[in-house]
Amino acid sequence: MENRAWLDSESEEQARETQVFKIGECLRPFYLAAAQAPEQFAIPALPRDLLLKDTEFVLKQVTRTGFFPSPYSPIPGSVDQYTDFAAFTLDFCSLAYEFWNDNTAVGRRIAEATKPLAERAVEFLVNPDNCLVDDNGCRWGGTKKFSREKRVEEFYTDTYFTSVVILELNKTLHQSPFSFSATLKDQMRTRVQQGAQWIAARFDGKFITGDEGKINRKLLYTTWGLRALVEVHNSQAKTVNKKLLEAIANAYIDALRETTQLTQQQEYLTVLSEEVEPPMYYEDRSGLAGVLLTLGSLGDVPDLEHVLDKASYPRLLERVSNSVLILRNSSNGLWYTNQLILSIHSYLTEAFLLLHRRSDGFGGRLDVSGYMIRAAVRETLMDDAVITNLQQAVYDRLLRLLEDAEKGRAIQEGLGLEPTVRNEETPRRPVSKSRPRAKGSVAKKK
Repeated sequence: MENRAWLDSESEEQARETQVFKIGECLRPFYLAAAQAPEQFAIPALPRDLLLKDTEFVLKQVTRTGFFPSPYSPIPGSVDQYTDFAAFTLDFCSLAYEFWNDNTAVGRRIAEATKPLAERAVEFLVNPDNCLVDDNGCRWGGTKKFSREKRVEEFYTDTYFTSVVILELNKTLHQSPFSFSATLKDQMRTRVQQGAQWIAARFDGKFITGDEGKINRKLLYTTWGLRALVEVHNSQAKTVNKKLLEAIANAYIDALRETTQLTQQQEYLTVLSEEVEPPMYYEDRSGLAGVLLTLGSLGDVPDLEHVLDKASYPRLLERVSNSVLILRNSSNGLWYTNQLILSIHSYLTEAFLLLHRRSDGFGGRLDVSGYMIRAAVRETLMDDAVITNLQQAVYDRLLRLLEDAEKGRAIQEGLGLEPTVRNEETPRRPVSKSRPRAKGSVAKKK
């Protein structure tokens, strides 16, 4: 906005709020681009003074209030500390430190703010009060343990939150610019191994499920669980055996190939179970960007090369990336034309940077026959969404032709000439099929 506020909406009528998590997610893509593609982004697209001001604002607010993802709904009766926000803060501190690290006064200010906050995030994530550890491994829920009605302790563990945490802890162990104590490093290493053990045990032969009972089988959990297992497999002693990793990768690729049309879907993650009122949900923010990140990560595992070769991996990756590009609104450059979610753009930036580093898999020559082209055209024209879009495009062009005809007639009449274009009836606007609204309310949106 002109007044330098961030909006998680297409409406500019909203007042500025203290959106700590959202502002951090807005800033992260600029730091990622500068770190991973410095030749293109040596000078950030965001003015440095604004990048500095808002970064210091985020660090100050988190230092003061903890890992509370304001302005999202607080949980009644609890001190709001969220595992995914703690993991995000750890990553954000590392990126900000590396970007500003120099001998200037600014660099010293950032360093002084990021180091203790990064250590605080690590301590929060490895603390046994904020995770569940037993013989089955370690897992995290959306928030720390606390009591609700009738003093029932609530701790709803989840594959998504577990994956987010061990991804960040694993990266911190191997890439962090900060120096942590040997004790804290040992705790991180143990938690990562225990977390990978629990995620691997969620696999039911087709999906990595999302919960203790292996009932929740949304693709989202396989996306994030597989990516976490891949990253751990790349950087540590093989926590997950090769055969199991191959089986999960094969099942995931099959699930993507069976999906005829990849679209953005908002999934809802349970933070507080429905067994103790009131329940609460998180809205998934990754969407197709998460799929791109997982597919990109698979290409970095030597043990999976034969699996990817058999699955025509470059074609699958290109199909998913095209599905993402189709969703981009060409008029304003934003993704997902029906809503603006800043988090989605942050994840997309990370995915595109990952694919940029592995660009050798794109742009290959396609050898196709005339039969394949005809079959592709037939299948395309059987898609209702394609027909609706085509109908709308034809309608728009008809309107432009009529406007041109009206302009030509006006010019002729002004010159005293007989009009040569008949006054045709304006075509009726096609009516697209309406989408059913999701039922139920969401207590927490992210």
